[in-house]
Amino acid sequence: MEIFGLIKIAVRGNKKFLFFLFSLSILFLNGQTKYIRVIDSLTNDPISFATVIFSNNTGIITDDNGRFELLEEQYLNNDSIYVSFIGYKTLSRELSSLKDTLLILSPNPIELKEIVLTNREFSAEEIVEKIRENINQNYEIQILDNLLFFGQKESNELKRINISKYKSSIKELNKGFLDSMLNSMDKKNEYAIEVLGNYSGSFKKEQQKINLIKARETYSQEKDLTVLALEEKFEEAIKNNVKSNSYFKVKSGIFGGEMDNEYFDNLKPDVDTTDTEAIKRELAEKNKKEMKRKLDFAKNRKSELNSILSYLFYAPKTKLNFITKSNRYNFTLNEMTYFAKDPVYVLSFEPRWGEDYKGTIYVSMDDFAVLRMDFENVKSVWGFDLFGVSIDAYKRSGRIILSKNNQGKYSPKYFQFSSATKFAVDRPLKFIEKNKFVRGRRKQNEISMRIDLETTNLSQREVRIFDSKNLSLSEYDAIKEKNTVLPEFYERFTTDFWEELKTSSKTLQE
Repeated sequence: MEIFGLIKIAVRGNKKFLFFLFSLSILFLNGQTKYIRVIDSLTNDPISFATVIFSNNTGIITDDNGRFELLEEQYLNNDSIYVSFIGYKTLSRELSSLKDTLLILSPNPIELKEIVLTNREFSAEEIVEKIRENINQNYEIQILDNLLFFGQKESNELKRINISKYKSSIKELNKGFLDSMLNSMDKKNEYAIEVLGNYSGSFKKEQQKINLIKARETYSQEKDLTVLALEEKFEEAIKNNVKSNSYFKVKSGIFGGEMDNEYFDNLKPDVDTTDTEAIKRELAEKNKKEMKRKLDFAKNRKSELNSILSYLFYAPKTKLNFITKSNRYNFTLNEMTYFAKDPVYVLSFEPRWGEDYKGTIYVSMDDFAVLRMDFENVKSVWGFDLFGVSIDAYKRSGRIILSKNNQGKYSPKYFQFSSATKFAVDRPLKFIEKNKFVRGRRKQNEISMRIDLETTNLSQREVRIFDSKNLSLSEYDAIKEKNTVLPEFYERFTTDFWEELKTSSKTLQE
């Protein structure tokens, strides 16, 4: 109460002070990232994947909850925004006029009689043929440099696990220990990876580079005391019973192979702090592993992005061949409407035979470019069931949105993919410790069992391309991959990932 009283006294009769408070609040607002939600005026439901275009012709897409993010630079530039979605009136606003965090779109019944009267009516098959004829002139297939966000969310659930015929030569790792581990383990875990970076290249696998700006990994590290105690007991048993220079093999029936020893390397006894040479060797090995982790992290993100780009129907080895092999599909012209500000044909497609996907495409009436495509599988995309091991990729679906760039070519702006895969195994399993530096037989320890388990993986991937520009071959060759970024760890998801977008991208370019 005393503080508010002082403010009232200071404000009373002091317009300059009032203006100062107002200006301070505006500066504070401008210094923050603002999250806007787009909703339906009638139902108040969020509008997912609405198009948001700024006055400088850049744009983003709302997420599953109808939200998008405004950055400080957009406030400072006093941008205007245009929000549109099929079946709604386009909303235009100046950012300075935004008083709250909601943008409300009103439904817009669309009459296209004038368009139908002034243009030739095409059949679905003729529209598809026009799409194919205009691929080279409509789509950007040269080298591009993209400033983008890549997000990946994974959920793994253990549906079933049964272990029988368990034997162990390490007495601490007996059946009772195994049962305790199984009873205390999490049946479901989730994690997410987010990356901001520059992805440069073409559809050629050997012509792709990535430079990461920042990355974040979100997952829970919380473990109850029982799990921690069991992990400590396991590690202690390994340290006491497994020789530091051993190697390990895994066998399942007639199949076998050597294991990666990285986990066991981490359980080796600590280096003697008085042994200078040993400390140097350990430090060099740690630096080598750290560099490999960074390179592998960037390499894996590049591989993910390459896989996502292969869903573009005009990619040389596309996973969606409904245009390049249109004779394998049935097409239906559903309606003529608007996508953002563009009049479009809305076509659905289904496989006649043998193909994996059905979906919907939105085709520009002006130049027959595909502006948006939604797809989902009609059968398992791939899988096998052999020798007690089965994999079933039973769900694949997604959405791709493209927009025209300053060169008059279309390039992707947004990707969203969902997938689900089931993995099951019912086989005998042996873990064998061997050592070639001891006298006598090499086999030191063995753990054997029969394992019957089933897991399900649910995955969501999202790519937002903020800026895209053409590169010449010499410009591409001049780009050096400098990947020294590893993800920062968060236990809970936060929404401040874009704070460094402007400064980070500028630093990278310098």
